[in-house]
Amino acid sequence: MTGVKSVKFDLWESLSSVNKAAGNTTKAAIVAELDAILGSKNVEAVFSAVIIANNTASLHKNIHGTYAANTNNVTGTLLNAINSIKDAPLSVVPKATELINKACAMPNIAGIPISSAKVETNKEVEISESMVIVQSKRTKQYWTDNAVPRLKEWTVSGYLTSTSPLDSGLQVKPSLKWQAYYLDVCADSRRPVLFKTQRGEFVKVQITNLHTVEDASYNNAIEATISLKEYNPYFIQSNTGDNEIAVFEGAR
Repeated sequence: MTGVKSVKFDLWESLSSVNKAAGNTTKAAIVAELDAILGSKNVEAVFSAVIIANNTASLHKNIHGTYAANTNNVTGTLLNAINSIKDAPLSVVPKATELINKACAMPNIAGIPISSAKVETNKEVEISESMVIVQSKRTKQYWTDNAVPRLKEWTVSGYLTSTSPLDSGLQVKPSLKWQAYYLDVCADSRRPVLFKTQRGEFVKVQITNLHTVEDASYNNAIEATISLKEYNPYFIQSNTGDNEIAVFEGAR
């Protein structure tokens, strides 16, 4: 019996080590992707196109109940939509155009589309004031000393929805688990990520709060509330005259 317990324990320990190693490799790959987007305008442009493609696939699924593309070929969704406009009869053009317009308006964080989203934007300006004595009027007055705009903040509330045909018929949806995990790694990495606003604007932000809710009454979506803050790095100049960014290691 002692030998059997030892074998079971060793097997469980081995599986745990494999899972941990796989998780570390996946996290490293995600962080490397974020660094590549941050370090190259060309990579950022390509990723922006992927964001629109992901949105188009997600909208197609939400509207029609079928998947427009699998997760390994998300850019094909956008290309197919463009080709359909070019080659389709005039009666189909408005529908395809409407789908792309909705995809451009759909919020997306780090490549993950947020369905049925409500976006709140907050911009604060800190006003500094000083009290002075006006002798001629024998009174005191407050004067504005300075005004400093704070970084813009967003709160996105919506749902992570199934994006892969592999989810069909499964109680636990792999694509939902992946999206929640991906956003969690993005938050842990401290890297800025691309956020596509509801107005189609792409901005760099950092995730300040990630809150998800899984309801037992449905299993095809995860409710998510995500707080974001505008990314505005601090630049300093070195003794050699080169510009340096005062941020974490690797995000250059």
